[in-house]
Amino acid sequence: MLDANWINALKLPTKVLSGLFITSVILLFLDKEEILALSAFGTLAKPATILLCVASGALTFTAIIAFAIEIVTATRKKTLLQQRRDMRKAEEDEQIERQKQMVLDRIDHLSKDELNYLADCLRKNSQSFTSYVHSPSASTLRFKGLIRTPGGTHHQDYYPFVVCDFVWQYLLEHKDQIIARDEENTRIEEEEKRKARNRRY
Repeated sequence: MLDANWINALKLPTKVLSGLFITSVILLFLDKEEILALSAFGTLAKPATILLCVASGALTFTAIIAFAIEIVTATRKKTLLQQRRDMRKAEEDEQIERQKQMVLDRIDHLSKDELNYLADCLRKNSQSFTSYVHSPSASTLRFKGLIRTPGGTHHQDYYPFVVCDFVWQYLLEHKDQIIARDEENTRIEEEEKRKARNRRY
């Protein structure tokens, strides 16, 4: 009766199984070529070697197939995980672009003073400007996401503000239009002042 522990052979490392398989093949080859007679080791030596060759070969082949399947499975999982990450990143990028576009759309609906801040930056070719820390127009621009402040301690009358990078890029691309709108606002304001003075007289 075979020892029940024979099943432990299935747990041998692939290197050991492949080594047993190669060894048994070599022994059978030597026996066939009459270089080394297995019968010299007993009547069961050759059948045992054949059995070892078949068993170790089958187990080695099974281990190789299992390893290949594991690699393919791991690759598929990695691919699926990467696809999910790419999809999630694409969704996040799309959300960011939508938010940026919402901010840029607000440029078409700025008040006269708010627009003047941005137009002056373009005239000076400067992405930053200083203003009173509690300036209503600057605070509104910041709330709308068009400008930001670097923070820190500064004089409240000359507090620094910076136009956001993507907003600045848009302003540069539409420089002439922005400045023209600001100049038109100034013209309208001056015209209203002139009419008001004429009415007083």
